[in-house]
Amino acid sequence: DVIEVNECSATVDIAPHILENKSIPTVVVNAPSTADLISGRVEKVTENFFTSSELNTTLRSYAFAVCTELKSVELPDYITHIPVGAFSSCANLVSLKFPSNIESIGNDAFVGCIKLALSELPDSITRIYSQAFYCCEAMSLSKLPANLSYIGEAAFACCDSIISMDIPSSLDHIPNSAFSTCLGLT
Repeated sequence: DVIEVNECSATVDIAPHILENKSIPTVVVNAPSTADLISGRVEKVTENFFTSSELNTTLRSYAFAVCTELKSVELPDYITHIPVGAFSSCANLVSLKFPSNIESIGNDAFVGCIKLALSELPDSITRIYSQAFYCCEAMSLSKLPANLSYIGEAAFACCDSIISMDIPSSLDHIPNSAFSTCLGLT
């Protein structure tokens, strides 16, 4: 079963599926939402999910944490910061469309997104905080954003698919643990 959410105030009730011993439905979110926390079997989040506001340029911390069925995310261009734990433990997240104006990735933002297959990050990113991409095992990044000025502890630790890394001149300090236990990195 697939349930598409196309209304701002929509609520998805999976209880009848559980009570009738049916499989839990997959949810595709297409509508703007004012929810603080999304959980359950959300599989894809499109740009239309987010409501635009000049005051709202970030997501809520842990907004999509542990959405284990989430596979694809398209973030709108007005988002400039991805906060603490926003997509942490989204183990099936494979693709992510970053906003064109993204400036920073918060602590633990994508920690444990083992299938996230990013090969590049936007050059608009200036700060990547601690453990932002910790254990993103499928990440095959080979260069850091051109304007990056800060990278936190263990930001890319345990990212085994990283085999080489170009460092921009804008970055003058790299913590020892930034790429620790990246088995492919030589």
